[in-house]
Amino acid sequence: MQRVAGFGLALIALLVPAAADAQRNRCGDYHRDYKTATAKVADALQKYADCLDNGDPTYDCGSQYAHLRSGQKLLEVSTYNYRNYCRTTGRSRSQLDN
Repeated sequence: MQRVAGFGLALIALLVPAAADAQRNRCGDYHRDYKTATAKVADALQKYADCLDNGDPTYDCGSQYAHLRSGQKLLEVSTYNYRNYCRTTGRSRSQLDN
Protein backbone atom coordinates (compact mmCIF):
# COMPACT_ATOMS: atom_id res chain seq x y z
CA MET A 1 0.00 0.00 0.00
CA GLN A 2 2.86 2.34 0.84
CA ARG A 3 4.43 1.62 -2.53
CA VAL A 4 1.18 2.55 -4.35
CA ALA A 5 0.88 5.80 -2.38
CA GLY A 6 4.50 6.65 -3.13
CA PHE A 7 3.92 5.98 -6.83
CA GLY A 8 0.83 8.21 -6.79
CA LEU A 9 2.73 11.06 -5.18
CA ALA A 10 5.58 10.68 -7.65
CA LEU A 11 3.13 10.72 -10.54
CA ILE A 12 1.47 13.87 -9.21
CA ALA A 13 4.87 15.49 -8.74
CA LEU A 14 5.61 14.84 -12.41
CA LEU A 15 2.22 15.85 -13.81
CA VAL A 16 1.63 19.13 -11.98
CA PRO A 17 4.72 20.91 -13.37
CA ALA A 18 4.01 19.48 -16.82
CA ALA A 19 0.47 20.90 -16.72
CA ALA A 20 1.80 24.28 -15.60
CA ASP A 21 4.35 24.26 -18.43
CA ALA A 22 1.62 23.42 -20.93
CA GLN A 23 -0.42 26.37 -19.67
CA ARG A 24 2.59 28.72 -19.92
CA ASN A 25 3.17 27.52 -23.47
CA ARG A 26 -0.31 28.81 -24.29
CA CYS A 27 0.53 32.39 -23.23
CA GLY A 28 0.38 33.60 -26.81
CA ASP A 29 -3.11 32.15 -27.11
CA TYR A 30 -4.17 33.73 -23.83
CA HIS A 31 -2.82 37.09 -24.97
CA ARG A 32 -4.74 36.83 -28.26
CA ASP A 33 -7.86 35.89 -26.30
CA TYR A 34 -7.37 39.00 -24.18
CA LYS A 35 -6.96 41.25 -27.24
CA THR A 36 -10.07 39.70 -28.83
CA ALA A 37 -12.07 40.17 -25.64
CA THR A 38 -11.02 43.81 -25.23
CA ALA A 39 -12.03 44.51 -28.83
CA LYS A 40 -15.38 42.82 -28.25
CA VAL A 41 -16.00 44.85 -25.07
CA ALA A 42 -15.04 48.10 -26.80
CA ASP A 43 -17.34 47.36 -29.75
CA ALA A 44 -20.24 46.27 -27.53
CA LEU A 45 -19.78 49.30 -25.28
CA GLN A 46 -19.93 51.62 -28.28
CA LYS A 47 -23.11 49.94 -29.55
CA TYR A 48 -24.66 50.11 -26.08
CA ALA A 49 -23.78 53.80 -25.76
CA ASP A 50 -25.19 54.47 -29.25
CA CYS A 51 -28.40 52.71 -28.28
CA LEU A 52 -28.71 54.77 -25.10
CA ASP A 53 -28.00 57.97 -27.03
CA ASN A 54 -30.81 57.08 -29.42
CA GLY A 55 -33.18 58.30 -26.72
CA ASP A 56 -35.99 55.88 -27.56
CA PRO A 57 -37.85 55.41 -24.27
CA THR A 58 -39.61 52.33 -25.64
CA TYR A 59 -36.39 50.36 -26.12
CA ASP A 60 -34.25 49.24 -23.19
CA CYS A 61 -31.07 48.34 -25.15
CA GLY A 62 -31.15 44.88 -23.57
CA SER A 63 -29.62 43.14 -26.58
CA GLN A 64 -26.69 45.54 -26.67
CA TYR A 65 -26.19 45.18 -22.93
CA ALA A 66 -26.21 41.38 -23.23
CA HIS A 67 -23.38 41.59 -25.78
CA LEU A 68 -21.46 43.88 -23.43
CA ARG A 69 -21.86 41.43 -20.54
CA SER A 70 -20.79 38.53 -22.75
CA GLY A 71 -17.66 40.41 -23.80
CA GLN A 72 -16.90 41.28 -20.18
CA LYS A 73 -17.11 37.61 -19.19
CA LEU A 74 -14.64 36.72 -21.95
CA LEU A 75 -12.37 39.51 -20.75
CA GLU A 76 -12.47 38.20 -17.19
CA VAL A 77 -11.60 34.66 -18.30
CA SER A 78 -8.77 35.78 -20.56
CA THR A 79 -7.37 38.06 -17.87
CA TYR A 80 -7.53 35.24 -15.32
CA ASN A 81 -5.75 32.82 -17.67
CA TYR A 82 -3.03 35.28 -18.57
CA ARG A 83 -2.48 36.46 -15.00
CA ASN A 84 -2.32 32.95 -13.56
CA TYR A 85 -0.38 31.14 -16.25
CA CYS A 86 1.78 33.72 -17.99
CA ARG A 87 3.08 36.24 -15.51
CA THR A 88 5.92 33.94 -14.50
CA THR A 89 7.32 33.81 -18.03
CA GLY A 90 9.01 37.18 -17.53
CA ARG A 91 7.50 38.65 -20.68
CA SER A 92 6.32 42.21 -20.20
CA ARG A 93 3.17 43.67 -21.69
CA SER A 94 5.22 45.75 -24.13
CA GLN A 95 6.93 42.60 -25.39
CA LEU A 96 3.57 40.94 -25.95
CA ASP A 97 2.15 43.91 -27.87
CA ASN A 98 4.85 43.53 -30.53
